[in-house]
Amino acid sequence: MDKVITCFTKRPDASVRLICFPWAGGGSIHYARWAKTLNNSIEVYSVRLPGREGRAKEPFFQNMQEIIDEVIGVLLPQLKEKPFALFGHRCSRPSTPFLSCPVSCFDGKEDVPHDLQANMATLSSKPGLRYSVSDWATNNKQISDTAEYKRSISHDIRQEGRALRNETTNKTHWDEYDSSRRLSDRINDVTHWKENLNACAQQVDAEMDALTLSKEETERALAATVLPLEVTAECLNLREGRHGKELISDPVEAELKKEVEVIDGAQRVLQQCIDQAFEQLCRLQEARQQLTIDIQDKIEALDVDMSCLSLTIRSPEISLKPNPTRVPPGCRMSWRPKKWLWSLLSTQEEIAELEKDICGLEEDMQAKMAPLKLVHTRLENRIKRPGMDLCRDEVQFGLVDEAKQLEASILALKQKLAQAQHSLQSLKQHEAQMIEDLSRKQDALSLEQHSSQTRQRLTLRVQTEGLPSAVVPLTNSSGRHKLDLA
Repeated sequence: MDKVITCFTKRPDASVRLICFPWAGGGSIHYARWAKTLNNSIEVYSVRLPGREGRAKEPFFQNMQEIIDEVIGVLLPQLKEKPFALFGHRCSRPSTPFLSCPVSCFDGKEDVPHDLQANMATLSSKPGLRYSVSDWATNNKQISDTAEYKRSISHDIRQEGRALRNETTNKTHWDEYDSSRRLSDRINDVTHWKENLNACAQQVDAEMDALTLSKEETERALAATVLPLEVTAECLNLREGRHGKELISDPVEAELKKEVEVIDGAQRVLQQCIDQAFEQLCRLQEARQQLTIDIQDKIEALDVDMSCLSLTIRSPEISLKPNPTRVPPGCRMSWRPKKWLWSLLSTQEEIAELEKDICGLEEDMQAKMAPLKLVHTRLENRIKRPGMDLCRDEVQFGLVDEAKQLEASILALKQKLAQAQHSLQSLKQHEAQMIEDLSRKQDALSLEQHSSQTRQRLTLRVQTEGLPSAVVPLTNSSGRHKLDLA
């Protein structure tokens, strides 16, 4: 009986027996706690079928008739002793219709007797589905593998996020430093050219003063020729009053006419010099006005750039602006003063920085040789392990990975060092070309300056040349106003 029908708690004085049939795939153990839950008037029995629990090695029944035959053969003697009730699970009809004896049959979907209803109210009608140990292990492994995979993804994302944070932080700091450096260079350039423009404006003022003085002297010289011309002309008119044989062309008349021609020619030359001086003064005034405007623009530009240079990420006046990268109307491409010299200095600075980086690469590559030697030594020494201890354990795998990593790092450093050395050689060659070209430009500039000084002699010659005739004297027509430096 114990093989097919199990009673977990014997109650000889019980007035009724409860025979429990497990659901498909279930076992009798699920009803063990019912005996403790129900009162002493109920004795709980549970049916144990082949292939389950203690009968796990027995083959499963192939049809329902085999189950009926076995269960009835064991149950009938027990059912005749005391009143009993059957409890089972079904889909549409009771699971115990095969019993031919007059019994009370009920299941989870039918009304239970009043004496059992109160005690069974606390019991679940059907325990949860049970899994095998292999399913349990497979589920645990799947959960563990999934967790490991998700942790790996999370780790990669965290590492990429940290690398991106470091990269973007470094790039932000570098861009901020580079922009500040460019602002500082621009301020120095604008300051330099503002000083040059101030000096040029002073030279223009001095030139205008000298030209105005020369023009006034020329005008006085022109005015001084008026009286001699009038006297000579009057003398000729008086000599025209002679009569008869006295009206002759004598040397005196010839000299008087020659004097008139000389004075007239001198007046024309002086008048031409005055006109040229006036035109030059107008051009100088226009240039002086442009200088004043440019100097004032550079002062304002310096104020703006110095204000920008003083700003930091903690400044209270910084804010986001709409479309700050737009190109304002009238904006022109900038021309860097002393572009070649600046480019040469920048190239030399880059060469110095690259030489420092090359030294750093060589030091890092040399510093990794000691760890590589250590790993090689450990690997070589572990080959000497005897017997079964000579195995590829976690230490061996770790040392091999470390050796490969170090060799890859050294190879990457060597490649980067070769690239840096090649770039350094290229920069030095270009530096030599720039120095040679800059030398040629300096020679050409010196020749141009010498040529300009040579042509100044033409102006001096025009100012000191010839005498000539009568013109209307001119007053000072320069109209020059003194311009103050901004």
